[in-house]
Amino acid sequence: MRERKDFEALIHAIGFEIKHAQVQLIVAANAQMLFHYWKLGNFIRYHQKRLGWGGKVNTPLYIIRMQSGVQIS
Repeated sequence: MRERKDFEALIHAIGFEIKHAQVQLIVAANAQMLFHYWKLGNFIRYHQKRLGWGGKVNTPLYIIRMQSGVQIS
């Protein structure tokens, strides 16, 4: 009976570690995406200021996106 409880505790601990690792992965991915969007926003803002508001920023970004094959959904 003791072995069964030890085994169940082991299975529970393994499951907990897997769930914890999954949560850490999601948090890290979300932080990376947030930082990426922040950098992209700064990049666009910098070029808008340099070229003037509404300056031809969007067209070059579209061309870069099309040439790189990056798809944004």
